[in-house]
Amino acid sequence: MQDGSSLSFSNRVLGDGVWLHSSQNQNNKSVRIDVFLVSELVFPQHTYTHLLSRLCERGSHNYPSARELNRQFELLFGTYFGTNSLNIAGNSLLHLSIDVVNSENCRRFGGTNSLTQACSLLFEILYKPNLTPNCYFDDVVAHEKQIISTNLASVLNDKINYAQSRCVEETGRGTVWSVSAPAKLTDLEKADGKQILDHYKSLISKCPIHVFVSGKVSHKDLCMIEATVMRDLPDRTPIEVPILPALNARPSKTIFEMQKVSQAKYVVSYYTGPAFDFDFYANLLVFDSLWGGDSHGILSRELREKQGICYFVDSHVERYSGVIYTAVSCSNSDFDLVSRSIDKAMDYIRHQQFPKEYVFQSKALIKNRLISAMYDRNSMLRICLSSIITKQSIDIFKLNASIDKVTGFGVSETAKKLIKGVEYFLYEDQGNNYR
Repeated sequence: MQDGSSLSFSNRVLGDGVWLHSSQNQNNKSVRIDVFLVSELVFPQHTYTHLLSRLCERGSHNYPSARELNRQFELLFGTYFGTNSLNIAGNSLLHLSIDVVNSENCRRFGGTNSLTQACSLLFEILYKPNLTPNCYFDDVVAHEKQIISTNLASVLNDKINYAQSRCVEETGRGTVWSVSAPAKLTDLEKADGKQILDHYKSLISKCPIHVFVSGKVSHKDLCMIEATVMRDLPDRTPIEVPILPALNARPSKTIFEMQKVSQAKYVVSYYTGPAFDFDFYANLLVFDSLWGGDSHGILSRELREKQGICYFVDSHVERYSGVIYTAVSCSNSDFDLVSRSIDKAMDYIRHQQFPKEYVFQSKALIKNRLISAMYDRNSMLRICLSSIITKQSIDIFKLNASIDKVTGFGVSETAKKLIKGVEYFLYEDQGNNYR
């Protein structure tokens, strides 16, 4: 997969619980360094990780304010710095990232080695964040809590995202697969500076640390990055994060929720079981595209184009939880019709009552996406990270080969294995009784 422009990562153990993953890409004019701390997804810690990700942008030991920190990155040829928290394969991740002009271009324009300085600054933020408990820090925590609370509340205004989140919550209830939000409001309200500091100390001393380097980097650059990663690394007793099983099928259930909405939302989940086998996963991807994941899918054709009862149709596979989620927007008065039409469309696929060209279209679209992913930093980063967390490799070439073998019969047999989970209805009461 390594051809000078596509991405693949080589792996190196730097220390106990610390790994360096590097990808040489000669076409990139910058170097990107991503650092991930991986922990179990439990509450309130998952909320604390999200809050911590924002606080890491507010300063370090030598640059104790966001203004000073940003100024330093601006001086380094406008180096990008960002943080966030992620939920990947049922795990909670703290993520720090920089994107900096590579050494060669720095020398070309007569500048100092921005990569060395930016790398040092990145790991100063990670190892020596400005989290000292004092009045200033408490004020910063309170400010960031307010921003996060506002962001969480805004989800309520995006009704399709809200409906999808609720379906995820109900489908995975009692497991980590129920989590879609980066934080819980109740945990956020109770969080204080001391809890965040204690959580940081726990993460930095226990969590696996994965450092990804991609771009045009020399051997000398990689040696410098390795030295920087290990130079101020605190004493650690790393733990192994458990690999999570996919959801087992549960009895189906229907949930109605009433809100003021201009369009009703219907989200349904289907249990797929583990999807680590390449052939099964390939059939699942083709099914999803043919079902509702792409514009040529049966749901779009039947519900939008023919019947005109849906304004929005989407479907996607959650490989690690073992679920497919399908979402539509429709008129409040068309709930029953939409639900019946979706069940009927599933029967079409299970009985292989669809044109062969639908399969060809789906396969072509998926293969193009996989090829594009090979050249995209974010996509390859997520693929590699997911493989590490789950210990299930994702070989794009093997997956492409499996997709080539998918047939209409295989798609219909895959559809037969799906088990309906949760039907979630979000609607506005207009005198209709759906219960």
